[in-house]
Amino acid sequence: MKIIRKILLTGIVGTFSTDIWTIILKVFGVHSHGLLLVGQWIISHLSLSSQKELEGKALYLGWTAHYCLGMLFAFVPIALYGQKWLHRPTFATALITGLTTFMFSIFIIQPILNFGVAFSEYTGQPIILLKVALFHIVYCIGLYGTARIIANCPKTQKT
Repeated sequence: MKIIRKILLTGIVGTFSTDIWTIILKVFGVHSHGLLLVGQWIISHLSLSSQKELEGKALYLGWTAHYCLGMLFAFVPIALYGQKWLHRPTFATALITGLTTFMFSIFIIQPILNFGVAFSEYTGQPIILLKVALFHIVYCIGLYGTARIIANCPKTQKT
């Protein structure tokens, strides 16, 4: 399996893990509107004709952005550890990746979405930060698990 495909696969499964996590939380009454808000933000920065064309599609656009970022962040372990991470993935490297995605979220994405740095505009900031941190830990677990499966699969040993 080519290296880029392996990296993208780890990103897709890591991101999918967060979707499963969101569904599990929803069962327990914990809801998230993050993907919808991301999609709405993207649409709000497009031309008026594009906004009309994408009306009602904010959730899908947010979901697409979510998976693109998940695949992009799957390159972090390679940047940190090189291609050998795909052959011998470590949880520590995945955890650093999860921390990187968390920091990106609270210091870049949240301010862009007008939530303030680390949700500073909200009274429930500690709870929100905990939810976001757990979300990114789930991403790194999915990333790591997928990399382990790929590394242990005989057909993927050729890069």
